[in-house]
Amino acid sequence: MERAEKLRMLADEVVKLIKEFREEACVLGENPLCDVFVNDSNDIVIFENGIKEPVEYSLSEIGYIFEDDIEGFNNCGKKFKDGLDLAMREATLEYGRLSKEEFSNYIGRVIYAQFRCEEIYNRILQIELETREL
Repeated sequence: MERAEKLRMLADEVVKLIKEFREEACVLGENPLCDVFVNDSNDIVIFENGIKEPVEYSLSEIGYIFEDDIEGFNNCGKKFKDGLDLAMREATLEYGRLSKEEFSNYIGRVIYAQFRCEEIYNRILQIELETREL
């Protein structure tokens, strides 16, 4: 497979993973990104915030944005795991107010987000390495 094709495949995969990460992590807070896409050179992923200011990240260093999410979730100075812990503490406060089904769904989403977001982060780190080897 040609280098440009491989880069495009990896970039497309990263875009899908980022969108999934943001969707799953929404259980912990708002999604600060409006769009994620790849530019024409196939090695830059561009994120746009609410006012459409482009921010570019090299595909070979895309893990940096996820370090922020995992170590400082949503730029709020909280670690991702702290956000998960907070969500669980809030759930205990809501226990008496939510139905059994609502409570189970919420707890399930929080726990799933934890595992899936970490899995996505690890795959993106693998993609970084694959990109550097091209």
